[in-house]
Amino acid sequence: MERRGRVANTPPSPGTTGSATVPSHTAARFAGRVSERAALCRRHGRWGRSSFIRRGVNVLDPCGLDPLAPHGSGMMLDGVVGAARSAAATRCYREHMKPANERETAVRNRIAGLLVGTAVGDALGLPREGLSARRAARIFGPAPLRHAFALGRGMCSDDTEHTCMTAQAWLASDGDPRRLARSLAWRLRGWLLALPAGVGLATARSIAKLWLGFPPSRSGVNSAGNGPAMRSPILGACARDDAHVVALVRASTRLTHTDPRAEEGALVIARAARAAVKHGTDLVPDHLVSDLLSTVAGPELRDLLKLAQTCLAEGAAATEFAGRAHMKHGVSGYINQTVPVALFCWLRAPSDFRAALESAICLGGDPDTIEAITGALAGATVGRQGIPPEWVRGLIEYPRSVSWLERLAGAVADAITTERRGRPQRLAWPALIPRNVAFLAIVLLHGFRRLLPPY
Repeated sequence: MERRGRVANTPPSPGTTGSATVPSHTAARFAGRVSERAALCRRHGRWGRSSFIRRGVNVLDPCGLDPLAPHGSGMMLDGVVGAARSAAATRCYREHMKPANERETAVRNRIAGLLVGTAVGDALGLPREGLSARRAARIFGPAPLRHAFALGRGMCSDDTEHTCMTAQAWLASDGDPRRLARSLAWRLRGWLLALPAGVGLATARSIAKLWLGFPPSRSGVNSAGNGPAMRSPILGACARDDAHVVALVRASTRLTHTDPRAEEGALVIARAARAAVKHGTDLVPDHLVSDLLSTVAGPELRDLLKLAQTCLAEGAAATEFAGRAHMKHGVSGYINQTVPVALFCWLRAPSDFRAALESAICLGGDPDTIEAITGALAGATVGRQGIPPEWVRGLIEYPRSVSWLERLAGAVADAITTERRGRPQRLAWPALIPRNVAFLAIVLLHGFRRLLPPY
């Protein structure tokens, strides 16, 4: 027995029912409404058929015209309901909606890849900090890369710590740029009190100003260092849209650096990370570089990105790109050197985490920050499972251990996919000072080791 307003058994073909013919434009209108409502749910992070019902949309009656539907207006009969059940509407629904667990799993995997990739790249590059490519190869050997900070294991520097603090601040602020700046400012104050071994000069001066009472909007100093770029990948991954990316990166950058080049470079990395999380291994390098070029105004960075695009098309090696970019003696901490090199090394092998990092580390100069940014972008592309397991196992970190990074990634991913306010992860902060003292002792041993051959 069939109830009025419902179609029993098998649905009719598009635009028809068992008793009446519905004009094709009506079926098309219903299909369009399904597509429109599906896109609405996707923008708000709600996925799957049940999300339609929760948001007041009946999948089988998307326009709300079935008189017996929960949200219907009671104005049309079986013919229109048949159109809503048509194959056209079904195709639209299937095209625009993914199972919740599929998308959430992908986002969680790529955010975890971003955070763990940052830590792995940072740890691999740290022992080579300040060395030329030739001297680093003589001391630590050529590829394949291995951890070499402490007895074949690796530890992380300020690059990973700033990324984690930024992710925590984003969770605490619910994505609001002003609140993010305030939260990150307090985390930076506390970070400096824990006596970190490596602090950039611009960052140290900015934190000192914060402790002297300057607000986050006025604490930055005139510097074009690469500090903001190492904080920006996680911001790009978390942002809702491009305007939100711009606001978050501006808040994070001006906290420590006021030079417009620092903000523009950080924004390029954030947009690249956003594309990596969105597209994964389907990302097209040439299209991405073209999109990034359309947003860059600074002539120096623009010229280097164009050169990177040309070298990518030619299949050039990272050393060739660095030579043509006048960086053959090493890549400095200047943001207009760090950003194009990290992008080139990542896009040269976007689906191969190992190849991306091994090409970046052979350039010398400031390899830990370059490796950290390259690792973040490559990790966001391939996901957590795409990072070589021996590099992950080689990390000896506490309290920001690999398991803690994965929990942080889970909290960030949950906040992104559900649009509910996240909760920062608890950190065993009393362990930070003894950890930093041990880290400093190992750094000093590396300094003495560099006095010895091979030269």
